[in-house]
Amino acid sequence: MKNIHNTIRVALCAAILAASCGKQAATQPPVEEEHAKDGAQIAFTVSAVRNDNTKTAYSGAVTNGKERIDWVSGDQINIYLYRYNSLAGNKVYGVTPGRQDGEKSIGEASDSNGFYWDGEDVPHDFYSFYPASANASFDNKTIRFTIPSTQDGNLSGNMQYAYMAAVHENCLPPAGGGKVQLDFYPMVTTLYLTLKNNYPSGSMTLRRLKLSALTVTENGQTTLPPIAGTYSASLSGGIYVPNADSGMSNTAHEIYLEFDSPVTIANGGEYTCAFFLPP
Repeated sequence: MKNIHNTIRVALCAAILAASCGKQAATQPPVEEEHAKDGAQIAFTVSAVRNDNTKTAYSGAVTNGKERIDWVSGDQINIYLYRYNSLAGNKVYGVTPGRQDGEKSIGEASDSNGFYWDGEDVPHDFYSFYPASANASFDNKTIRFTIPSTQDGNLSGNMQYAYMAAVHENCLPPAGGGKVQLDFYPMVTTLYLTLKNNYPSGSMTLRRLKLSALTVTENGQTTLPPIAGTYSASLSGGIYVPNADSGMSNTAHEIYLEFDSPVTIANGGEYTCAFFLPP
């Protein structure tokens, strides 16, 4: 990615954390430190946290039953800042990949014109989503995501729909100029599909794939649920509520994976792709 002046550096830890993990007990009393001064730069620590309501898989590397999310060059996150319950602005931070460490993918993000603190006693609310793409929008502390009915058959290109969201409300400048913690939660379900060529001989060519919804019968009523469309996720109060069961718009009951060029699977070979669905 292009070099960016590091006015604000954001340490990114993409880690899938077990939902049952609790906070570690403090081993010593906290030390009283001077808080960041008015106008100081705001820095963030960012991680990806497992959401049991979704099924996500990104890197293929699994440690202790947790699959790592890998940041790649060109990734961007969009951060919105609220002060006094009013939107103060939003910034896009580019991600520079770092290293992989078990369950974590660690990198940095920076912006040449980032946020600044506005007083020691002024609460700041931060809302963020990944990726900072045209398929997601933010308004009134609600993020709207769009799962299109036509997606990129190439797995790396399709990651643009691997939506995650983060929120940190009522945040004051951390002691000692520390960083603001943003924990990202997946807002999609990922369905992996591996195609194997088990023909006795010869190759097979993959041009297009289609995923269709199945009818659901409940309480005597049969419905055909949508598997694509636009849905919302409310972040107010730090509560993640992906609303994919009702209120969806631009819905579809089929998803197509399109390939820029035909994919050839050799005899005995395989090819893996992914469909991204609402949660």
